[in-house]
Amino acid sequence: MTWIHLLSKSHIPFSVYKMYKGDSLIQPKTIKNTHILVILQGILSMYHVLNKTEVICNSIVYTGHIITSNDSDYTYNYISLRTSYIISLPITTTDLNQYIDHKIFNQILYNYNNTLKQNIDINRIFIHKNIKFRLIQIIIILSMKFGIIHNQKIMIPLIIHKIDLANILGGNINTINKILKDLDDQKIVTYAKRNIYVHNIVFLKYYCYLLR
Repeated sequence: MTWIHLLSKSHIPFSVYKMYKGDSLIQPKTIKNTHILVILQGILSMYHVLNKTEVICNSIVYTGHIITSNDSDYTYNYISLRTSYIISLPITTTDLNQYIDHKIFNQILYNYNNTLKQNIDINRIFIHKNIKFRLIQIIIILSMKFGIIHNQKIMIPLIIHKIDLANILGGNINTINKILKDLDDQKIVTYAKRNIYVHNIVFLKYYCYLLR
């Protein structure tokens, strides 16, 4: 892996953590970040904790994205949607001056840029009021990033519960059930055994365009 190779070669201390599906990583608003956290492999949903009862899904981040937040006004909760691996490296001034070289700096900038672009794309989805539009857009993103061809369909190899989709999209499970049934009846998307199958990605994108 690029990160482990670069850090080992530069003798930079780092740690790797394993998150199982459903595990949480919480970044409290009162604690200053002293490490950069990068997703080596996996996918996490990112939640913005407003208060004890109000939580909003801000983004979905995956392999290569940086999940360290510099926003000290809010708490963020990252929930792993499948087994994921996170690498942690120090960002204190002393550590950076002592160890960092241009390759690592470029890698950090590259990952930050990808994370920012992903967050912008996801936010554009979440500002849309139509839950069906949100769901289809998320399915398209997951298909493009994780999809594999299986029996002439695109299978998203992630075990995703309907309640996970409801929480991510800000809807309820009844709404998700109705949307998935409608997509299945039209032979566009099938949800079976907690996996999502896309029958025609081109038609799915066109269907999403019609919902705008």
